[in-house]
Amino acid sequence: MSAKTDTENQVSGVIAARKCSDCGHHEVGLTTADGRFVAFKPGMAATLEPQAQTSIVKPKTEIAAEKFLQTHNCAQSVLFTFCADLGLDPETTLKLACGLGAGMARKQEVCGAVSGGVLAIGAKYGRGANDDIKAAEKTYAKTRTLMESFEKVHGSVICGKLLDGCNLLTEQGQKQFKAEGLFEKTCLPSVQTVVKILEEIL
Repeated sequence: MSAKTDTENQVSGVIAARKCSDCGHHEVGLTTADGRFVAFKPGMAATLEPQAQTSIVKPKTEIAAEKFLQTHNCAQSVLFTFCADLGLDPETTLKLACGLGAGMARKQEVCGAVSGGVLAIGAKYGRGANDDIKAAEKTYAKTRTLMESFEKVHGSVICGKLLDGCNLLTEQGQKQFKAEGLFEKTCLPSVQTVVKILEEIL
């Protein structure tokens, strides 16, 4: 008896392998043009692309940087970068993370990039209505890893400290932010650091 082929959910990409984040075993699948890894399943229909096709897959740090340069905030840029992997709608993703920019609406609390990363962790591992407490504990552990790893690189997870006291709630502070190039010196590297950490722990 032959297996039934699932043509409705056919995917295309380049054959790839990765270590499963849940069980530790290696799994084989496809890397799609938008950077997603899709594991092979019985009956799945797939179209193989030539290896050269992988050149069009942008690194996630580059995707995040482009979004950030398009005037989306730090939290939006981080979460958007992982929305395809997490099965999130891009528009909903941008709206969801909007209020977290600049340490939550320019209040300069926890860095927006870090907050966007916490949302990404929650989207994958968070406790839903039918999950037990283990899901919450796993989410907390990965969130702590994100924050501690970020702090090792940048010295703090607090936006106000990262920007050395530059007050984004004032006109003078916003002028200082531009004049000192803090977007390029501090914020963009922070976004890219969070993306790199998430690539390791998601």
